[in-house]
Amino acid sequence: MNGSTKFRAVSQFPQGSDETTAEDVSSRYNRGMRDARQILDQTYLEMRWRCLSLAADFDRIERATGGADVIANDPRLANLREAMKMIGDQSVSRAEFLQMILSDK
Repeated sequence: MNGSTKFRAVSQFPQGSDETTAEDVSSRYNRGMRDARQILDQTYLEMRWRCLSLAADFDRIERATGGADVIANDPRLANLREAMKMIGDQSVSRAEFLQMILSDK
């Protein structure tokens, strides 16, 4: 192609359609989306494992020499305790709030 590249425009919209509604775009976007029950069914065991793992981490720290003092006074663990409280709160955007709590600031 003698040094010039040509591109062909490809439309994702049906031929002859001059306008696309937000509903059309939304239905295409959500076509592959799972519902809440499917998401829970797929992720529950991993969520459960994460909770158990975190609890086990706290137990190991507490049982170690000096653990009670670390559990009571380390600001990182205080941040984790605050984050765990927020996980159950439905009035906030959990991921955003936890990111702010756990950031290195």
